[in-house]
Amino acid sequence: MNNIFSTLLYKINTFFSAKKCIFILCLAVFTTSASEQHRNLDTIGVSFFKQRSQGSNTARHNMGVTEYMYRFDTCKLNGFFAVIPEYTRSFSKDELAKFLFFNGKSSMQFATSGEPGTDVAPINFLLNQDFKGTIKADPRIQNGLVDFNLYIGLDSWIQGLYVQAFAPLCWTKWAINFEQEIESEGTSIGANQLGNTVQEPAPYTNIIDAWRGDKTFFDVSQPLNFAKVNGAQTELKGADVQLALGYTAINCVDSHLSFNARTIIPTGNSSKGIYFFEPIVGNGHHLEVGAGINGHLTIWHCQSDKNIVAFMVGNIFHMFEKRQTRTFDLKVNGKGSRYLLLKRFDENAEYAGEILQGPNILTRQADVHVGVHGDASLILEYRSGNLVADVGYNLWGRTSEKINNIEPIQESTYGIKGDSSTDSTQPSTKNTTASTTKISGENATVYDTNPVFVYTQDLDPESAASPGAFSHKLFFYLGYNGHNCYLNPIVGLGLEAEFSGNDNKALRQIGILSKFGCAF
Repeated sequence: MNNIFSTLLYKINTFFSAKKCIFILCLAVFTTSASEQHRNLDTIGVSFFKQRSQGSNTARHNMGVTEYMYRFDTCKLNGFFAVIPEYTRSFSKDELAKFLFFNGKSSMQFATSGEPGTDVAPINFLLNQDFKGTIKADPRIQNGLVDFNLYIGLDSWIQGLYVQAFAPLCWTKWAINFEQEIESEGTSIGANQLGNTVQEPAPYTNIIDAWRGDKTFFDVSQPLNFAKVNGAQTELKGADVQLALGYTAINCVDSHLSFNARTIIPTGNSSKGIYFFEPIVGNGHHLEVGAGINGHLTIWHCQSDKNIVAFMVGNIFHMFEKRQTRTFDLKVNGKGSRYLLLKRFDENAEYAGEILQGPNILTRQADVHVGVHGDASLILEYRSGNLVADVGYNLWGRTSEKINNIEPIQESTYGIKGDSSTDSTQPSTKNTTASTTKISGENATVYDTNPVFVYTQDLDPESAASPGAFSHKLFFYLGYNGHNCYLNPIVGLGLEAEFSGNDNKALRQIGILSKFGCAF
C-alpha cells in the first residue's frame, strides 16, 4: 500500500511540476500583455496589424501524436513524420475594423472640414472638398497552410534525447473589404489649394478609388506609394522554421517531464508599408530563440489499451530586432495624421511647388523589437485501441512591439499643408504651414507665422507598433493511430476556435485541419 501511495504522489508531483514550469515560462508573456492592456486601451488606428504567426501553434503540433513522443520503452531510433493541412479564417470583422480605423469605429465619415461628425477631410485623399460619404470596413484574414512536422527520439544514442522540426508553408489573404456610401461627390477643389489656379474637379469621385491612390493632381505630382488599399492582398511563403533539441529528464510508464532549447528561423516576410492592412506570413521575419517544457500524466486506466492522458506543453521565445518599414502618425496631430498632405520647401524655406501625400514621406524604415512571445497548451487525450480523441485549451501571447532608430526625414523640407494656399502671387500664405491640422480638418486654417517643419522626432512610434496581445483557443481532434507495425499510420481531423484576450489586439479565428503521417 505504501508503494502504491508513493508512486501516486510521485506521478502527481511530476505532473504539477511540469504544469508549474509551463506556467512560469508563459507568465512573463501574459502578465506583460495584460499590464500593457491599460496603456493600450485607446489603441486605435494603428497603421500595422500583426497576427499570430501561422507557425506558432503548440495545439496543432501536438494533438493526436503525444503517444509517439518521449517514449520510455525503447532504446531505438523512434518518432513520427506528419503533414498537417489547415485552413483558418478570421471572424468578428466589425471589431477588427474598430481597431484599424482612426476613430475606433467600423466606419468613417469623409466630409467638409468642421462639419459635425467628420472623421476625414476629403482633400487629404484628393477628393472634392465638399465631398460627403462614409467608408465601412469588414476586414478578413484567411490562411491556408501545410505544416510539415518531424519528431525523432535519439534514444539509441542518448536515452531521452530528441529533436523536433516544424516547417509550415503558408498562403495568406488579407482583405479590408471596403464598402462605401456616397452622399455627394462634391464639385471641386478650391483654387490655389493644390497648385490649381482655379477651381478644379478632384481626380477621384469615391473613397475606394482615392485610397488606391494611383492618380496625381497639379502640385501633387506623385501617386500614393504607401499605406494604400487596392483590394485583397496575398502572400505565399514559409511561416518560419522551428527547431528544438530536448531531453526527457523524467520518464516513466505513466508520466514524463521534458525540457528543450528552441529556435525559430524566419522564412516569412516583413512589412514593406506599401499597403494598409498588409499581409504577413510568419512572425515578421524575426529570429527567435527560446526554451520549452512539456509533461504528461496518465490519469485513468481501463484494461490495457484504454486510458486518459493529460499533456501540457509550453514554449517561450525572445524575438530579435528586425529592420522593417512602417507608416507613422505625427505625435501632435493624432490618429490618421499619416494621411495629411505635406508641402515641400526649398533651402530658403519657400514653397517648392510640390505637395506630397503623407505616407510618401511618413513611411520610414525602423528597428522593430519584441521582448517575449509564448505559446502553451493543455490537452486531455482519450486513447482506446487505435482511436485517439483530444480536447484542449491553448494560450498564446506576445509583448508589444518597440520601435526605434527610425530612418531620418530630410530636415527643414516638409510641413503640413492644412488649408494653406499655393498661390504663387501671395508669398505670405504660400510659404506657410498649418502644423496642428488633424485628419478631420480641425485646425486646418490655423496657420503658422513661419513654416513649421516635420522632423523625425515628431513621428509617433506607437502609431506603427503592434500592441501586446494574447488569445485563448479551444481545440478538438479525432484520429486513428496505428500500432505494432514498422510504420504506423496517423490520420486525424481537428477543429480550432481562437478568441482575442484583450480588445481585439489578437486575431479571432476559426480553423479546420487534418493530419496525415506515420510513426516508427
